[in-house]
Amino acid sequence: MDRMSSPTRASAGLRNAALVGGLFFIAAATLVPSFGNRRPTVGSACVLCGEFGTPDLVLNILLFIPFGIAMGMRRIPAIRALGIALALSAVIESIQLVLPGRSSTLRDVLTNAIGGGLGALIALRLAGWLEPGRRALVLHWLFTILAVGSVGLTGALLRPALSEGPYFAHWVPDHDYLANWTGELDSVYIDGRSVPPGRIRDTGPLRAAIASGADIRIKGRSGAPTRRLNGIFTIADAEEREILLVGGIGDDLVVRSRRLAAMFRLHYPHAQFGDLLGSGAVGTPFELVVRGDLVDGSCAKVDGNRDCSLPPPAGSVWSLFLPMQTTPPVQQRLFDLLTFFCLTFPVALWSRSVPTSQARAGLLVLLAGLIAAPWYTHLAVPGIPEWVGLVLAVMAGPWLHRRLVSARAAPSSGRGSLGP
Repeated sequence: MDRMSSPTRASAGLRNAALVGGLFFIAAATLVPSFGNRRPTVGSACVLCGEFGTPDLVLNILLFIPFGIAMGMRRIPAIRALGIALALSAVIESIQLVLPGRSSTLRDVLTNAIGGGLGALIALRLAGWLEPGRRALVLHWLFTILAVGSVGLTGALLRPALSEGPYFAHWVPDHDYLANWTGELDSVYIDGRSVPPGRIRDTGPLRAAIASGADIRIKGRSGAPTRRLNGIFTIADAEEREILLVGGIGDDLVVRSRRLAAMFRLHYPHAQFGDLLGSGAVGTPFELVVRGDLVDGSCAKVDGNRDCSLPPPAGSVWSLFLPMQTTPPVQQRLFDLLTFFCLTFPVALWSRSVPTSQARAGLLVLLAGLIAAPWYTHLAVPGIPEWVGLVLAVMAGPWLHRRLVSARAAPSSGRGSLGP
């Protein structure tokens, strides 16, 4: 007779698969050269700096959490898991020094280590945190408030936040973060006012127009499409912070204005209009018109071709941490789904640890909040991707709860471990 029973072998196989999967996920995210990107200029000793320092910090923590959970499933203490993650991250950052388009920073090593230790702590303690009682009730309502608050806060961060000026206009700008556009411009008008290149006089009316919904009209001769975001026309302030951008990705027109998220070193979404820049050969005269609010929805027309954008979706929390201009539309909808899944999954998980009346009340507050928060902050109301994510979370939460409770009750399982 086998010394190891079938359930035990299955459990060991799951832990091994989780560990390998976590390592593969890290390798795929960190050790693939990025030939299309310039090497970032963030200092190697940087902890929280750079234009998008906050997303980098958060994403580096999240990157190592699955690996940390896998270590916790193997009963590795959180402190030891943190040390292992620290060593692994140091090796990865050393390799990245010679990879095209990659950079190495002290921030990456520290945040990766925190992610590994946090993942192990979750795996070791989650079952205990689900024990019915006051702590479970507090966590249930905490996650409910966080889910609703995350959507509402995202809407608030996506409102316009333009500096006072002075402003400078750039025709076909040569900025490091933009691809080179080969076209030429003849004229630029915003709300009927000519905007030549150089310093803009009396920025007050222009600032108000951009914040509330500018009427942008540009004439010129078309350039070759680029795979990365290019710049047709930009406005920047005295500190070279982008205030308005009109550019393109492939044949799509992209228009964006500065949002409050930029003050916290976060990304923010843009309005993207499909197939408006591919109607003519390079050098063909064009007239580009954009009308409407760049936040609440706008329409654009290029030589008779017209497209409109909608407000950012309710699930666009992810757009604060990942650049939308490099994310394909299908992947954006998938991220909307995953965002709502991640926001509602903890609520569904802890709903089995609290009285039925509290679970139902929490679900009602969650649903009402996820509908009201986007409307109040001018995001689009939840669509099909968001509702699919919510339904999947409501199904997955109780399933994992049952599995954790069963594993905790089984004599062969370690107390407080996430693993079966």
